[in-house]
Amino acid sequence: MKEPIPAGAPNAEGLSPCPFCGSTPITMMTPAGQQRVACGSLGCVAAYRPDGLVERLPEAHEWNRRASVPSRIEGIPLFALGDFTLKGGQASRWKIECDALSAADWEALAVMAAPVVGRFQRVEAVPGTNAEKFAAALRREVEAEVGAPLLIVDDVLTTGGSMERQRAGREAVGVVAFARGPVPSWVVPLFSWRAAAPPSGIPAVTDSGTYGELPASIRRLLPGHEWDNMTRDEQRAWLIERLAAVKEDHP
Repeated sequence: MKEPIPAGAPNAEGLSPCPFCGSTPITMMTPAGQQRVACGSLGCVAAYRPDGLVERLPEAHEWNRRASVPSRIEGIPLFALGDFTLKGGQASRWKIECDALSAADWEALAVMAAPVVGRFQRVEAVPGTNAEKFAAALRREVEAEVGAPLLIVDDVLTTGGSMERQRAGREAVGVVAFARGPVPSWVVPLFSWRAAAPPSGIPAVTDSGTYGELPASIRRLLPGHEWDNMTRDEQRAWLIERLAAVKEDHP
């Protein structure tokens, strides 16, 4: 298991090294003359972004508190092996265990998501402790704005059903930390997994269960590993195009 970066000795300003990369932090001043802290390494998730607001950076006491939080919860694997039943009801030999992520991890994920989601009116979490941790971190990272879209978040997307139920037909944008199945067109995953293309002549084996919705005679015609990563609209368009081609070949 990867060890968390040690907090190390504070610098001359009393600031601990960056908890994400170990670099020396820098201080910046807001237009109101308040001090804020960012990582001094430009490639780090805790660095100041030119398109960001200095006011959103943490104060010194918040920075040092963040630096004292381990980057992983000891003893819990992020990717676990076993016999699991996923939220969508599918059986799987592996799962993404978000209980392994610490508060610092969720803050980093919120920093990654901020440029993607932009402004939002409010954020709602799919029921579940880890989704709420993600939502809370996003509330701290992104300023709410009246008239902006509703933001819906989840930790792991498997079928998209939980996100759709939370959306309940409303206009919204969505973001998930991890996706391991087909992603709705209104949702953006920060990290996504999809099965690799099988060798020629070997049928594709998927973990998401999407193929189970169609008869076996139709499933044999589908583009294997690509199908589970299409949105519903893309799947529908592919089927319409395929049926049109068959009609032309057999008038």
